[in-house]
Amino acid sequence: MNKFKFLSTILISVFLLNSCQEGADSSYAEYSSPEVLESSADEADDSAISQTTAPLNSTAADYSHPDKKFVRTADLSMEVKSVYESTTRIENKVSELGGFVTKSDLASNVFSEKTYEISKDSAIEVRKYTVSNRMTLRIPETELSKFLIALGDEISFLDYRNIQADDVSLQLLLNQMEQQRIENVHGKLENLTSENGKISEKQQVISDGNNKQSELDREKINRMKTEDQIAYSTVSLTIKEKEKAAEIPVINLKDFDDKYKTGFWLSAWNSVKGGFDLLQTILVGILYLWPVIVLGSLVWFAIRKYRKSTNRISA
Repeated sequence: MNKFKFLSTILISVFLLNSCQEGADSSYAEYSSPEVLESSADEADDSAISQTTAPLNSTAADYSHPDKKFVRTADLSMEVKSVYESTTRIENKVSELGGFVTKSDLASNVFSEKTYEISKDSAIEVRKYTVSNRMTLRIPETELSKFLIALGDEISFLDYRNIQADDVSLQLLLNQMEQQRIENVHGKLENLTSENGKISEKQQVISDGNNKQSELDREKINRMKTEDQIAYSTVSLTIKEKEKAAEIPVINLKDFDDKYKTGFWLSAWNSVKGGFDLLQTILVGILYLWPVIVLGSLVWFAIRKYRKSTNRISA
């Protein structure tokens, strides 16, 4: 009887534990409803987007003030899916905004190249490479912000983005005042050349006037250069893509070389012929030394004769 009660107690405990587990599972299922799961998926997507989307625009690109003049520059480096396609779209966008491209250096950098034999007469050359393009763009000042926003459609990963707006209002004012001053001095010098005076004095006045004219020209050029930099912002852009591999069918050069390799008997005959040519060269070289041989023979005979005469006298 006690044994029966003990077994009944165990069975009831197992049943209660199983019921609690099922209740917990159902509660978790209710908590993890489709709405919650969908919300979690949306949050994950938003997180992924926030990691790949970079803010390329800046207030430095579109800030304006009626009393201020800015020279705007931008320096960017980023990774794209295809350098060729992105280059085409970027250049088209620059043209659409009224800008122009001053440099576009597109190049492939091969860092690995290996050939694999696939048959007796053919092989596959696997070439690993990266493609990059360094571009210099001139964008109208009013369109710089639009261009930077448009670049966001091309980006896969941003290395860096630097945008700078230099206030050149005072520099322009200084150039204008300097230009007016030089013009006034130049005008006074021209008036002096028409007055009476010594020729040497007039020559000095003319020389000073030419120098002032040169300074005036330089100031005009500097002003035009600054105004051009204000009107068209300069963008230095580097785009690149991930490593790629190209499979190129080629001839199996190893088998191709073996195909035209010289046979044994022909190699042996060439060796004999080469040896004969070497012997002929040595004999011809010896013949070039005939004066030395003749002179040596004469010296040898003279020494021999001298020794014989010395031996007779001593005898």
